[in-house]
Amino acid sequence: MIEIFIDNKRIDLFTKDAIALTKQINDIAEIRKRQADYTNRFSIPKTPNNMAIAEMLNVPGNTSTRPYKWASARIVSNGIPITTNGQALIMETRDRANYDIIIYAGNYDLFSKIEGKYITDLNWEDLLHTFDHTAWEASWTNTDGYVYALAETLDGTLSYYRGGTASGEIRIDLGKQFPWVFVKTIWERIFSEAGLTYSGAIFDTDEFKEQIMLAARDYTKEVKTTLDKFAGRTAYTPPYLEWLFATPPISPVLELIDLSVITIPSDNYDEPTDKYTVPESGDYQFTVKANMGVQALEFFRMKIYVNGILEKTESYAINIANAFFTTYNFEVTASLLLTKDDEVEIYYELDNVSSSNAIAVRIGNYQVTIAQTSRKVLQYNSEIDFSKLLPKIKQIDFLKAIMQQYGMIYQPNQQGVYQFITIEDVLNGVAGFNDYTAKLHKETAENYSIGNYYRLNKFVYDYNDDDKNGNGYADSDFAIDIDNIPAEGELMKSIIEACGDYLLYDKWDTISSVHAYKNTQTDTTAVPIYELNANDKMIVARKVMHYVDFLDFGDGDNYIGFHFAVTQAVAQFKTLHWSVLMEKYYPKFIKMAQRPVKKTVALWLTPIDIYFLDMFKIIYLEQDQSYFYLNKVNNFLPGKLSDCELIKIN
Repeated sequence: MIEIFIDNKRIDLFTKDAIALTKQINDIAEIRKRQADYTNRFSIPKTPNNMAIAEMLNVPGNTSTRPYKWASARIVSNGIPITTNGQALIMETRDRANYDIIIYAGNYDLFSKIEGKYITDLNWEDLLHTFDHTAWEASWTNTDGYVYALAETLDGTLSYYRGGTASGEIRIDLGKQFPWVFVKTIWERIFSEAGLTYSGAIFDTDEFKEQIMLAARDYTKEVKTTLDKFAGRTAYTPPYLEWLFATPPISPVLELIDLSVITIPSDNYDEPTDKYTVPESGDYQFTVKANMGVQALEFFRMKIYVNGILEKTESYAINIANAFFTTYNFEVTASLLLTKDDEVEIYYELDNVSSSNAIAVRIGNYQVTIAQTSRKVLQYNSEIDFSKLLPKIKQIDFLKAIMQQYGMIYQPNQQGVYQFITIEDVLNGVAGFNDYTAKLHKETAENYSIGNYYRLNKFVYDYNDDDKNGNGYADSDFAIDIDNIPAEGELMKSIIEACGDYLLYDKWDTISSVHAYKNTQTDTTAVPIYELNANDKMIVARKVMHYVDFLDFGDGDNYIGFHFAVTQAVAQFKTLHWSVLMEKYYPKFIKMAQRPVKKTVALWLTPIDIYFLDMFKIIYLEQDQSYFYLNKVNNFLPGKLSDCELIKIN
């Protein structure tokens, strides 16, 4: 007898309808995917009990959200549960008399609990810290949380410098280094905050424990880079600007600032027209400061015209009326987003509209400064918040990407613990085997193709468009000598962006080259202007400790100090090339795929078999004297033969 419970309430079933369960964790035919168990779509009657469980769905005036939300579900056969942690969804009300339902189970509980969540949604408050050289150095020995592992972060230009008199000297610009977060830390937080637990030998390996992910998405620092400075007037001695009015003006006094009297020449300034030409697109800050002798003035204003149109007005309140020439120092600032070759004019405006007193002002010693602002860089001595720095990647996509690298598959046990194992360990029988010799009823088919494979099967990473190493350098592939399949294709496509391998020093190993920064300087002959190359790419590496003869470092502007004979944490990618990963985690799978044999067999399986079914265990059939991977149990029904897919292990 089959019983189904939704939200711990038993539902009424049609007595003759069959409810079949398909069991699977990873279809070898679709190795890149991880699957869940599921039932066929079945109908239940609209009895008062079922209508109550369905929250009166399809009753006129009903506003229930039941069809849009998962409900907990379990299937029981003669008192034996054959699903754990199931999720039910009402798909349709049909003929106004039945509800159509599908139940997912097994791996689906994980999917449902983290669906739509990003790794930036996790709680990172405990890792808040101030970025400085102390935190940088202290992190090198960390085994969880974060580490400042040395990486090449620019677009092919060094973010550190070789040189000096000491052999092997490295001078590091800490202002262009980013923290990395341990992959295991992210993994642990995903499961913990979802209320789930996991286990697996893979998590005790050095490869997993040392893997790190770059946190360099977006962090804005207000950097004021002075481009041009116009100055040189002496207070109250010619040439100074002076307005003396016996009576109030009819309108405010508006005057174009004459920038021709300057002590710092500028190629961007045209003296005949007093126009400033913007050298490159970006955010700009305009600052006017001066000292004044003031007898009567309400407002000093700076007005900025761009291509002849007033774009910005910034007022500075003076509020001096009928005074005896008071000395007054002022500074007024305005910011604008400008485009290369924009023409800018800067005006003063003097206004005394609320006073009957005449405007009497003398302005001298003024300076006009033009600077670029709001550059996206990591700020030395700032607070590091990983909810901002980590890429905005869905939690499930993060898990899938890591599982692809190690060939991991997973299943929940009866206690709801998610167990992880590599496909290589499964095919090598590490989890053990089930002897199904006595359960074999008959073999119904033997097939020599097992899915979407190619004569050349590619394992590929994503790549940055500006990568000077060229796409594909971290990819790999394997061949299958079968004529009737497509020529080539991507069998495994990772969302991870491959790092370049950069030689840290001639006698050293490599470090990771990432594209955290990009040169935004359009003039190839000019000094580079680096900004954060903000994106949501997943960039990973391994933390490796390297001995450094001499380490010299600064904050990007100032020298800070040095270390002699230190062991430095560096980010290394070469051990994550697909060729390395495939050799360690996929050789048995590749061998099986090169000579595929899929058997479809009818097995006598009982609810007890399904309850204790461990799909990590391989299957032995004496009739074939062979071991098989249990690919799928199709449409299990108590008391019926089960069609099962078995893939022969070579």
